[in-house]
Amino acid sequence: MNRANASLSRIALGLTLSASCAGVAAAQMSPEEAKEIMRRQTEAARVAKAQAQDDPTDAPAGPSTTLRIASWNIEWLGTPDQRRGAGRGRAQDPRLLAACLAVARPDLIAFQEVRADGSLDEDPDRESPEVAQLLAHLADLRGGDWDHLFFPAHSEPHRTGLAWNTEKLAPIGEWRQLHKDLAGPDWKNKPEPWSAGPRPPHGLMFSAGPGRTDFVVIPIHWKSGGDDANLKRRTDEAVELLTALPRIFSDPDVIIIGDSNCFSTNDPPIQHLKQAGFRDLNFRENATMAEGRSPIDRAFVPAAQPEFRRSEFRVIRMPGYNGQGFARHLSDHLPIVITMAVDEDDD
Repeated sequence: MNRANASLSRIALGLTLSASCAGVAAAQMSPEEAKEIMRRQTEAARVAKAQAQDDPTDAPAGPSTTLRIASWNIEWLGTPDQRRGAGRGRAQDPRLLAACLAVARPDLIAFQEVRADGSLDEDPDRESPEVAQLLAHLADLRGGDWDHLFFPAHSEPHRTGLAWNTEKLAPIGEWRQLHKDLAGPDWKNKPEPWSAGPRPPHGLMFSAGPGRTDFVVIPIHWKSGGDDANLKRRTDEAVELLTALPRIFSDPDVIIIGDSNCFSTNDPPIQHLKQAGFRDLNFRENATMAEGRSPIDRAFVPAAQPEFRRSEFRVIRMPGYNGQGFARHLSDHLPIVITMAVDEDDD
């Protein structure tokens, strides 16, 4: 048995055992429910293993290769007491989360709604212990060496962040706080939209190798709610981001990805992005919630840049988990993944 298969076998065994160990609250389950979870988790590991053995995108970045950028709002990861609906009070199993992400075959992941250590506002470069465990299991399933960080937030105990496979990508410079960098040191006293969002925009530039494509990733988690006031807040957040972006990052290859909380590609926040030259890759309104038809998880890429001309958008589903089962054991959101071409850098 080679190293990859041995690791995958260990994950499959761990997934089976996890239904009776920490992370799935087995004491709250009936024997029938625990048995069904074990079956589904073993099947998920089997699917991830099959994909890991036959994946042409795992080759090192070279001419005309493809990168895969995923995003996932993992419902209140690290604070299960805040979860609602089918997942109420249930802590997610990092092995199961990793098996789901393995289906997406990501090189970079944007996270939303994750608890991270440190104070809410000023502390930089915070890590999430739950995400660290998830990435360790993902490395066993998919290979690679993963790093991650989470960005400051104003008022909510969950953050946006990024994780990347260091064998495929390397950060360039430091992450940037777009709202603060543009507003200046007195940013807290500026009128809206500078303080409009509890999770203000941050970005980090990555390189796919010397002389290869570099690009900026900005994870978003805009204000939720379907009323006019919250729609205005989302619009303010989009305007803030677009105002700051060209002054903070000069590279035109920018990916804005995550939980937009926009129910239509025609919503005003998305219209602002389109007018600025971005394309909504979820323009077909693919449902991104575990239950229901809401297409709120989206990715925006520059329409004029060749790296994104053939970009694809896909919603990831977990084998063996229906909508309610997915919401109960993983998240109320489904992961999404997009593709981008990697070639010689053109800017």
